[in-house]
Amino acid sequence: HGSEPCARWALSRPSAVPGTAADDAPIRKTWELSASKTTSISSIGAAAPRAPEPGTATKKSYNRDRQSAPLWTSMKPPPPGPVRGDSATHETKAAATQASTAFPPASSTRAPAAAVSPWPAAIAPRTQSRLTPPSRSADTLAVRSSVSARRKLTLVSPQGARRLLDRRAIAAAGVATLAVIAVATTPQLLGSRVSAALDGLQRAQPGMLWIAALGFLLALLGNAGSWRSAIRMCGGDLSLGDANARFGIGSVVNTFVPARAGDAVRIALFARAVPHRDRLWTTGGAFAALSAARALVLAAVVVLGAAVGAVPLWPVAVLLALVGVAVAAAVFARGRRARTHVSHVLDAFRALGREPRAGLRLSAWIVLAMVGQLAAGTAIAASLGVRSPVTAALLIILALDVAGLVPITPGNVGVTSGAIAMALQTHGVAATPALSAGIAFHAVETATSLVYGIGGALYLAGGVSTGGRRWALVAAAATACLAVGAVFGMTVLVDVV
Repeated sequence: HGSEPCARWALSRPSAVPGTAADDAPIRKTWELSASKTTSISSIGAAAPRAPEPGTATKKSYNRDRQSAPLWTSMKPPPPGPVRGDSATHETKAAATQASTAFPPASSTRAPAAAVSPWPAAIAPRTQSRLTPPSRSADTLAVRSSVSARRKLTLVSPQGARRLLDRRAIAAAGVATLAVIAVATTPQLLGSRVSAALDGLQRAQPGMLWIAALGFLLALLGNAGSWRSAIRMCGGDLSLGDANARFGIGSVVNTFVPARAGDAVRIALFARAVPHRDRLWTTGGAFAALSAARALVLAAVVVLGAAVGAVPLWPVAVLLALVGVAVAAAVFARGRRARTHVSHVLDAFRALGREPRAGLRLSAWIVLAMVGQLAAGTAIAASLGVRSPVTAALLIILALDVAGLVPITPGNVGVTSGAIAMALQTHGVAATPALSAGIAFHAVETATSLVYGIGGALYLAGGVSTGGRRWALVAAAATACLAVGAVFGMTVLVDVV
């Protein structure tokens, strides 16, 4: 469009003087580009080398393609410059650097979002899991302890009782109990001698009978304590009240079921406190250790009876032989670990071999139980006017152990009374007073065991009951206490007044 291609259009600039006419020929517009600042890597370095113009003298090394300095140092950035102390960016970057190289934070700590992003744990060193369990709050421990207590008392429920006692055993116990009630109401069925013995109970002093009941209670407490000591040797944990409750339930079962089924119930109940799956084997071994300790204490009683001329001395050899077998088992097992199910039978003997003091504690509880039985026997013999009541009590204790070998009736009714009567007859007591003493001894022992066992059942049931059910248990316990007080008042206080 014109001879001057770089000329501007007329509209792009006015004429020099306002009002002067401009040429009508169109001219092209041009744009002036200013040098802009760029942030590319190529602009930071020196300009790229150009090929020399023809005829220009150059050095040989001039055409070498040199890399710019910024490219040589781009992989090693310079250290950061000074940053203001209160800068949030500086704190975030420092936290990010520490998070990428430090150990992972605990679950209870918190870090900024920028400090844990992106994926700082991917480059953190691997840590081993903790060997110690995490700490628990008091509420958690309380809940767990209550759940553990409920599990321990599973056998107290009716379902647990049905597992322990077969229906046939319950039926046999019911029939035997009815027979005992019939004999008690009509003693003429057993002959004139038994009827005369029952009439002789009217001459018994009620106060001495209550002292005998306290002696039987002391014996029950001692036996329960010995069970607790044996279970604690095997790693179990029981309170004294819990041990008495479990032992008392076994006493109630022994009262109504033959063949000493209460001992099996005790093993099952106390086994719940042993903290491993072979608990029944362990508890059975604890029962054997208890029998050995009782044999040792009974040997001392025989020696005492032989000293007063009441019994011969030869049973001591048999009892000490049983103790010797127990000692040999303790020595054999103390350096060995239980590797099979059956080997857990020796857990109690293993504990005795490693810690003989545990055997002393066990024997101390059994001595307490023996003292209670001796006190009860002495009180009953004195209440019926038997001469030398202490010697008679020694004979009664030995007769009880012999009668326990043939538990063919519920509560060993009849067998115990007959064994006591025969033992007292060797002491010069007439047949009728001797039988009266045997009947009184067994009657007071049975009544004490029933009250003790029912109290234990209420104790265990109260541990898993809440609300109105617990109040009902408290009312039942209060009623039982009032009944005992009423019987005591009618038998003792009336005569005193």
